[in-house]
Amino acid sequence: GSPIKKWQPADSLSILRLLGLQGSSQIYEELLTLKTILKLKSNKAFDLFSQEINPNLDINNQLLAKYNNISFPDEQQLSVSSSFKPIQSKFNLQSANLISISPSITVKKGSLLAHDLQSVLTTPGEWMLARMEFPNGGVIGATIPGIPTVFSGRNTKIAWGLGNADADQIDLYLEELNPVNNQEYLSVKGYKTLYKRKEKIKIKNKNDIEINLLWTDNGPIMPEKYLGLIFKEGSKNLISIKSNALIENDLSMTASIDLMLSNSVIEALEVSKNHVTPIKNLMVIDKENIAYKLIGKIPKRNIAHSTKGQFPGIGKNQDDQWNGYYGYETNTILINPSNGKILNTGNKNTNNKFPKNITYKWKDTQKIHRLRKKMNNREIHTLESLIEIQTDTVSHTARFLLGLIANDLWYEGEIGPTGSSKFSRQSILKKLSTWNGDMNGSLIEPFVYNIWITMLQKRIIQDELGFLYNQYSSLQPLFI
Repeated sequence: GSPIKKWQPADSLSILRLLGLQGSSQIYEELLTLKTILKLKSNKAFDLFSQEINPNLDINNQLLAKYNNISFPDEQQLSVSSSFKPIQSKFNLQSANLISISPSITVKKGSLLAHDLQSVLTTPGEWMLARMEFPNGGVIGATIPGIPTVFSGRNTKIAWGLGNADADQIDLYLEELNPVNNQEYLSVKGYKTLYKRKEKIKIKNKNDIEINLLWTDNGPIMPEKYLGLIFKEGSKNLISIKSNALIENDLSMTASIDLMLSNSVIEALEVSKNHVTPIKNLMVIDKENIAYKLIGKIPKRNIAHSTKGQFPGIGKNQDDQWNGYYGYETNTILINPSNGKILNTGNKNTNNKFPKNITYKWKDTQKIHRLRKKMNNREIHTLESLIEIQTDTVSHTARFLLGLIANDLWYEGEIGPTGSSKFSRQSILKKLSTWNGDMNGSLIEPFVYNIWITMLQKRIIQDELGFLYNQYSSLQPLFI
């Protein structure tokens, strides 16, 4: 019976902040990396994570001692509250494929842009198609209810698409309380008082619940149970979160509105300097030009950072603090390349080393290979050719991994008796040997491949990770 409150501008900004927090999987990745390190106690842990051969970190007793107050629950203890929505895994993170084509290689001599969002299916759906009219013309595209801007779409002069880069825009910190005063924590400059604010949660027909919200200089404190961690009884530790989604002067809404009202590629790139979070891949075209730009504030970490941002750092360590953010002009940019094409699937697009590497865990490592191959099959592109590429269902990963793991299984001698398990096995292998990796749901091969590769990954890691392997439910093709 409670009336719904009238919508306020602050409500739109709040949703945008939540999107900023949900635009990176780094909280989830840091926690899973830490759990894996605590379980394996060796550099082998990085085999499951880093997309680089050498992450320049050594898991030794000295490092492990910093986390001796932390453990994590087994499956029986794992609470539903430890997987609340803002902590997203890389495989649930919204992403996009982005393609832009120069007029020089299109039939009608105008730029083309293809953009498709990929996200977890929800009811109701997160996105909706909308059209807004302004004095200088209409804007149409994808928006989120409650936010007065089109995130990806077109106006009369430009078209643009956005995709999350899964950049490392978040750090977790292990904070240490004063042993004689729980109201103080150990900061870089010595003991400081925790910032505290009381909040009341109203519940119908029940008493209000009062909670304390806490902050350190690094950011808000998150109860460990929500992170799937357990602190040893009597420990004086807390976990804080530092994120560019918590910057006070965040003009991301301004940037989004200015982008949809821009009249050229150059103007769109200029106004996007105000975007803060989440860090995104922006593809934008006008009639004559195409461009790509990484937008958002990228944290500037110390080269001596004790964890390189890959798992929780130590709150009192100066080396683990951020030194502000890199300037917008240092973000990756590409305008009108000579080959006339810009492609992005959330893939790695810089060879910079830490701390300028943006992330150790790029959103995509596989789709980009298939996309490049499909794009190179034609010299001239049309609207129809881009639609065909968007609806392509062939998996580069499946084609590559199947050949790798089944190399010695294709031929097994004489055919087994009809109805025997050997005959069934040979029949399935024969189908797989001629399969092109098409993940079409009407075929049997994708289902067999999917079960096979999932079980293979499970059997490789389960003996060493134990129940923790359940948190690696998605395929890790680079690991395989």
